[in-house]
Amino acid sequence: MNNPHNTDAALLTYSFLKAWNRSRDFLELARLEGRTELEEWYYWIEGDMKSLGALRREAGDHATCFFIYDRAFLTSSEYKEIADWFLKESEFKSAYHFYYKAKQFETAIELLQNISPKEFGELTNLRRLSKGEKPIELAGEASKFAALYEEEMETLRGFARIRSAETYKQVAVKARQHFDRETIETKYAFGELTDDEYQRLIRQLAERAQ
Repeated sequence: MNNPHNTDAALLTYSFLKAWNRSRDFLELARLEGRTELEEWYYWIEGDMKSLGALRREAGDHATCFFIYDRAFLTSSEYKEIADWFLKESEFKSAYHFYYKAKQFETAIELLQNISPKEFGELTNLRRLSKGEKPIELAGEASKFAALYEEEMETLRGFARIRSAETYKQVAVKARQHFDRETIETKYAFGELTDDEYQRLIRQLAERAQ
C-alpha cells in the first residue's frame, strides 16, 4: 500500500478486504498512507459519488465535479448546496444547472437570464457528455442553442408558476381552517407567500370576519 508504484498490491488488498466485508478498512489505509489517488479510486468503485465529489472540490476541479454530481442521486437540499458552491466559485452555468436540479426555480431563472448564449451552449454540451451523448458543434449552431435557451426558460417559468399556484392553494385551504393574520404575515415576511397571495389571504380573512 505504501509504494505508489505498486498498484497491484493495493488492488489485491482491496479485493481481500472486500471479500471479508471490510472494504472500509482499505479507505482508512489509503488515508493513512496519504494515497489520495487510491481514496478516489475507492469512491469510484464503491459508487460513493458524494464523497468523490467532495474530494474533487478540495482540488478545485470544477469540470470533474460537474460530471460527478450530475450522475449522482442526491436530495434537493444536497443539490442546492452544490449549486451554492459553484456560485461561490463563479461557475455560473454549473451553478444554474444544479439550482435547476434542486428545484430552486426562481434562483435558476435569475441565473439563466445572466448566462450568455455561448455559455448556455457549453452547458448543453456538458449535459450531453454527462449522458454519454455526442456534443453539438458550437460554431454555426447559434440559432439551435437560442431555441433551446428559450425552451428552457419557458419550462422554468412554468415550474415557478405551478409552484406559486400550488403554494397559494395549500395555504389558502389552511387559512380557511385555522390561519390568522399573524401567521399569514409571518409567512409573507419569510418569503413563503408572494405579494398577490398575501393580499388575497388577507382579503379572505377580512371577509370571514364580517
